[in-house]
Amino acid sequence: METVNYAITYPELSKDGQERTKLIVEKFRKQLEDIANDTLVSFADTMASEIVNDDAWINFRRTVIDALCGYGDREKKIAGTYDGQWWTTIRKKILEENRESIISDIILDKEHEIKNLKEQICFLQEHR
Repeated sequence: METVNYAITYPELSKDGQERTKLIVEKFRKQLEDIANDTLVSFADTMASEIVNDDAWINFRRTVIDALCGYGDREKKIAGTYDGQWWTTIRKKILEENRESIISDIILDKEHEIKNLKEQICFLQEHR
């Protein structure tokens, strides 16, 4: 009799086993949804209570910039990095992660601009 390697092949579950597995997976899925929802609600509540004035917004913005650009190191800040210089890095990061949609939007904008210019040319030619 041939031995079965269960690391590669799994036996078929009975109907009862399939139903019980489905219940376990559903229970786990529900728990994950609850955890994710609670985390998001807690984050939103925390942010809303923390951001109560302009200083809090500035601190929040700096934290986001630090996270995006990796400027959490004090040495990088002291070495001449100023807030205004961070935006090139942020724009670069945004472009890297959204290149296709940005290019598509630029093309659509240019097509719209060309259409408007053609309409203006036609209007000017007709009303000479």
